[in-house]
Amino acid sequence: MRRLQRSEYLYRYQLPLFTHVIHVSSPLPMHHHDYPELAIVVEGTARHHIEDSVYDVAAGDVYLLPADTPHCFVESRDLVVSNVMFDLEKLGFPFREARTCAGFRALFDLEPKLRKVHGLTARLKLLSPQLDYLMRMQADLEAELVRHEAGDSFMALTVLSHMLGYLGRCYLDMPNARTRAISGIGSVMRYVELHYPERLTVEDLARASNMSTSTLHRHFRAALGASPIEYLIRTRVQHARDLLQETTLSVTEIGFECGFESPDYFSRCFRNATGLSPRAYRKAMP
Repeated sequence: MRRLQRSEYLYRYQLPLFTHVIHVSSPLPMHHHDYPELAIVVEGTARHHIEDSVYDVAAGDVYLLPADTPHCFVESRDLVVSNVMFDLEKLGFPFREARTCAGFRALFDLEPKLRKVHGLTARLKLLSPQLDYLMRMQADLEAELVRHEAGDSFMALTVLSHMLGYLGRCYLDMPNARTRAISGIGSVMRYVELHYPERLTVEDLARASNMSTSTLHRHFRAALGASPIEYLIRTRVQHARDLLQETTLSVTEIGFECGFESPDYFSRCFRNATGLSPRAYRKAMP
């Protein structure tokens, strides 16, 4: 099985970003690559072999293939696919802002993780006007990548951000029960990102998801391998790590800033997550 390297596709235009539209007229060999790929089915139908499963896909289907996911199309009929390949971290994508978008978290974080449970039934399905609008943005993105004019990189990143944000909003509008459950988890992740310094209970998080506490716990554990409260603590620790690296605030101030109710509790949670105390973590930074 061939493993495509980011050097073969990404960085063609000085950015770790590439997009194209392909007409699939014959079966493609199984392959994988070391970067994520957003698949947009523009026309036709096919069966998409992803890892050990095969899914029927058709025009309007949008889903993420995480890095190193083996896949290929088979039994295609009039298939046209647009691929958007990227390395968001190296692009400097505004992850902190994206974390506050429930649909973004649902489509790009949660749906791929739950695919082994739900198959591709929780993929995004665009209506024809939505797909047309998305493909106009894709054409704009491709044009900016080949433009070679002042500001082309900035414009390409602007279009990409618009595309991903638009897809996240479309995902929140999906009507089926599985996408609603995933969107509910995304809403909790968004709520935690906005309110992690506050005193939160599992009941607060359940209200944010429009689920009962037991249903939220079950879906959350299946998606993320953690309870909602464990995820809250994980988020607080991550923000504490950022503050330890980026500020001169004291360890006690950082603990309270991130929602920990006492220095001892902060130190215990931080050590459980990182293996180091907050002070040792700060000292170990280059």
